Amino acid sequence: MQMAAGTISFVLKDLRMPGQPWPTALLLNADQMVSTPEGHALFQIPVGTTAGYARSTSGENYRLTITDDSSGVGVTFDSATGLVTNN
Repeated sequence: MQMAAGTISFVLKDLRMPGQPWPTALLLNADQMVSTPEGHALFQIPVGTTAGYARSTSGENYRLTITDDSSGVGVTFDSATGLVTNN
């Protein structure tokens, strides 16, 4: 899950234009592919996990959480710190 969160954050950063806010939402399809509302595929998270995404009101920061559905264990990437941490 840490690799998935890190990869998604890396690809998001690569897609973002300087000064542009982070996406308002991320989408998760039936194949576990996380994508932007514009249709940019970011990364396929493991089966049996759920992704959550919250952007700050200003659009300057976001938090991405990936959680194992059976155990509740997860990881969070915080764009303010640039770190992936265990939940």
